[in-house]
Amino acid sequence: MFVKRVILGKGKKRHFSRFQQIGALLKSSFFSLMLLFITSSVNSESIILNPVRYLLPGKKEYSEPSEIRIEKGKIVSIRKINSFSGKVSYALPGFCDANVTLSTDSLGGQKDRAGIFLSLQSFFAHGFTGILSVGDPAWVETLLKDAQRLKNNSPWVKKSDTPWIAESSETKKLGNLPGYNVIRSSQEAVSNMKKKPTSPVHLFYRYQEGESFVFDGPFLYQLKKTADAEKIKLALSAFGDEFSILEGINAGIPILYHPIPEEITKRISSGVFRNLIWGPMFSVYYYQKIAGTTEWEADLIAMKEWSPYFAKNIAPEPEFAGKLTHIREEDRKDAEKEYNSYLAFLGRQKNLSQGMLLASGTGYLHVHPGIGGWKEMEILASALGNEETIRIATESTCSFIEAPHEGKIREDKPAFINIFTEDPLVDLKNLKSLRKIIAGEISYPPEKREPASSQKKEEKMKESEKELFEKMLEASFKKKKAMESGTRVTAIVNSAKKDFVFVTTKEGKLPGIISSEEFIESGLPKQGNEIEAYFLKEDHGDVHFTTCLSGDSLNKDLLEIAKRAEIPVLGQFIGENDSGAEVKIGEFTAFCPFSQIDPELKKSGLSGKRSKFLIQDTRGKFVVSQKKISDKAKEAKLGILKQELKEGMFVTCKVKTIQSFGLIVEMDGLTALIPISEATYKKIPNWKKNFKSAKL
Repeated sequence: MFVKRVILGKGKKRHFSRFQQIGALLKSSFFSLMLLFITSSVNSESIILNPVRYLLPGKKEYSEPSEIRIEKGKIVSIRKINSFSGKVSYALPGFCDANVTLSTDSLGGQKDRAGIFLSLQSFFAHGFTGILSVGDPAWVETLLKDAQRLKNNSPWVKKSDTPWIAESSETKKLGNLPGYNVIRSSQEAVSNMKKKPTSPVHLFYRYQEGESFVFDGPFLYQLKKTADAEKIKLALSAFGDEFSILEGINAGIPILYHPIPEEITKRISSGVFRNLIWGPMFSVYYYQKIAGTTEWEADLIAMKEWSPYFAKNIAPEPEFAGKLTHIREEDRKDAEKEYNSYLAFLGRQKNLSQGMLLASGTGYLHVHPGIGGWKEMEILASALGNEETIRIATESTCSFIEAPHEGKIREDKPAFINIFTEDPLVDLKNLKSLRKIIAGEISYPPEKREPASSQKKEEKMKESEKELFEKMLEASFKKKKAMESGTRVTAIVNSAKKDFVFVTTKEGKLPGIISSEEFIESGLPKQGNEIEAYFLKEDHGDVHFTTCLSGDSLNKDLLEIAKRAEIPVLGQFIGENDSGAEVKIGEFTAFCPFSQIDPELKKSGLSGKRSKFLIQDTRGKFVVSQKKISDKAKEAKLGILKQELKEGMFVTCKVKTIQSFGLIVEMDGLTALIPISEATYKKIPNWKKNFKSAKL
């Protein structure tokens, strides 16, 4: 996630390493423990919960033992019951999480589609029936629609528009940032706001010195004025930075994400927070302060005991994950001091809980889907109590993200319900007793009944489609996981645009992109063309291939991959000496021996010419070869010509040199020999008179 690398890295002194994606596609299993007693009606779309005590809307207490009847995902009746058998269970509204990034792995790097599918199921398994996606690329929305259409065990998801971030030296260095809208001026921001983006618009801002344009107070005030006119709300992620928070609060920004330090109370009246909607995201900073310590290992054990699902499907290996963060002891002490300051502010401002949101920050380091929300609830409960924390996770957050049930259990409303055998209001550890999750027409475990004969065929078709979808996700995951950087593929061009050429691999049908800059000299390929390419990386779900590495973004790691996989690199001859030529490749200077340069290229001079090269050696000064590239190109042409040419065909050639034994000619870049006996019908040919170099 961009914010982890760029914004949090500054000032906080925390650096997050990138690792290969970790994860496996979840099979259809949630809990293998005892289930709530549920009776089923003849109607295959009906569920009866009996006996349950449900959380009364707008209150912090349960109803009398009741029966809740659900049909087609809607609560059709709730009635009190006087007699029942069995133990009463507890029904809470489905939980909601107001800040998750599905495409970012909590152990570093990016998730692919299979990883996101696993995350969705993990949220659902922990009772989160509604989530707000922040900072995810556009392709995630397609997957969400597929999951909903196939009625997979997935929560209701609202995806926010691309977060805005001010252009800085850091964003320029990183180049293209999928999932973020880089704003370069206040005029651009106002213009974008008038295009009526989806509300709320998320602004990412942490104060950075020396930047020419920032989201400071005057800018935020102007933007807030425009947003009010367009009836759009603004949400500010300030990352716990006191200055950024003050700027946002004074400008009247109504929604704030990330914690607030206690020191801010000395500089501003507590009354300014009265109407604030606040998602503190304490768990993000909790894990920053304990990452890589024995405290983190103890927390991991506790989380696995709390959630059997997490232990079985999501929990990382401690030997690996515990080493992801290496910070100095003084930085760790600063992190702990800051975290304690954040909690102290909450302790002094408990009245803010009325506008508080449950926002886990899933996607940040060690904040895993579903269980990360439980951890955020545990932290909030330490200051606010269990009852208020449950209200925040249901009514407050669900109404904010506009979840269908609005965090309540009511007649004639959508059924988003979690069933527990033990009471979470008494102890949040009882979240472990979650036995059934209902989200509209999706429920787990599913109702077991024999459908009517007219429904069997349709249900069988849906199940087959669902299984096919999961198999495709699993296959996609395995293909990407198995493919290493530098893997050579044959790709078919789907379309060529200004920025990217969109391709699909011939084997495996894996979609990907290639930068259009690689085709500046040769021209963009046409739809249907086959091209040889190399797998480079996956970023924000986009699979990047390359035909030739080039540009200032080249680094030694990429050149090592290019050497190992024989990926061409684009370079420019900048000078010659007695033994070879110097070549500029990105920011590096390489040496190309004359023996590794095509003689034809040398004839007209080398300086200033651009060509493709293969990396031969990266020890000390880079050594490259241009001749191997040209030889490969000639071999490819020769292979094509062998297929196309037939004996007796007439072809046009250019004479290169005249020898006593015949003519050396060139045909489509290839050199060929015409023996003396085949060059002319004359018995004693006059070579110089009949033929001249460069003549057709």
